[in-house]
Amino acid sequence: MIWRSLLRDPARLLLGMLTVAAVIALILIFEGFRIGLHVQVSAFPRNLPADLVATQAGVSNILGARSVLPQGARADVEAVPGVRAAYPLAGFPVIYSDGKLTSPIYVVAYDTAGGPRHLLAGRDIADADEVVIDAALAAKFHLAPSSRVEFLGHPFTVAGLSADTSNFFDPYVFVRLVDLIDLSLAGEFADRPMDGGLSFLLIELQPGADRNTVRAAIEQRVSAVDVFTPSELATNDERRVDDFLGPALNVLTMVAFAAGVLVVGLTLYVSVLGRVREFGIMKAIGARPAFLARHVLIEAAVVSTLALVLGMGLAAATATLIHATLPEYLVVPLDPTAVARTATAVTAMAALAVLIPIRRIAVIDPASVFSR
Repeated sequence: MIWRSLLRDPARLLLGMLTVAAVIALILIFEGFRIGLHVQVSAFPRNLPADLVATQAGVSNILGARSVLPQGARADVEAVPGVRAAYPLAGFPVIYSDGKLTSPIYVVAYDTAGGPRHLLAGRDIADADEVVIDAALAAKFHLAPSSRVEFLGHPFTVAGLSADTSNFFDPYVFVRLVDLIDLSLAGEFADRPMDGGLSFLLIELQPGADRNTVRAAIEQRVSAVDVFTPSELATNDERRVDDFLGPALNVLTMVAFAAGVLVVGLTLYVSVLGRVREFGIMKAIGARPAFLARHVLIEAAVVSTLALVLGMGLAAATATLIHATLPEYLVVPLDPTAVARTATAVTAMAALAVLIPIRRIAVIDPASVFSR
């Protein structure tokens, strides 16, 4: 009976579902953009191959910060009991331009750890003057393995394209630390000298060593460094993103939610109100108000559920289109938490939207329906 009632006017049903699905997709896109930013900025620090990471004292993240360690910090850290090795890592922001496009990048110079973990194309760095660049950055500048690029005033050859190394702020470019130091000593970077060849230390602990104990010992003995776990650095970078874009994204998401729930409410309200005559006839032939109320609520639940599924599909398709057009942006529209939050809001608004029509249906006089 419910399906017959819904399909009595399929055009109105389809239009209502598409309207609700569109606003649901909009909400999920805004939520997915925020989640995508978190995924992007946290991927590199979270996947660092280290038990602990030493940074310059006072620096607690990678994104938007410059860490410079004294050259003797590595030996001092490795002298702490429980530390097996400390691998050097240099990182600094650079502006890359090919004459037409410009983009900030983050150069990561690694020794034996901290290089690109996953390659989408090409190979790892094997020779001098080679780099591995983020795949999204390569797509933006139409680069591929064997392409020639220039930054810091020196030409390099692209050896490979890396995955999970892009973000909205500065995609990653990887070079070998020894090559960068050699070029610096040869005077290749005269316009920008290497003011700090050591930014981070990737600390590997000895088997059985307690991480918290070693961490406290390092910070006590080596005052020039602070020590974090890779997960803590990733969380700090996520917080930095929220500091940069959080207020604006919160406003956009709140507006999308407000518009979404209003559209859902108005769509279902008009849909039910437009069938008052039908419900009056059902009441005239013996349907009780409780039955009609349950009928309307079930209809609203069915329409909302179908619209939610359709909205998720629209959001996923839109996210794919965004990433294909602008690969530096990552939208995660089907995050379980975001979907659950959106579904809860839509369900609550759908229930509220039909309460007023239900009250009108309950008091309607069947005779007035027939008289009209």
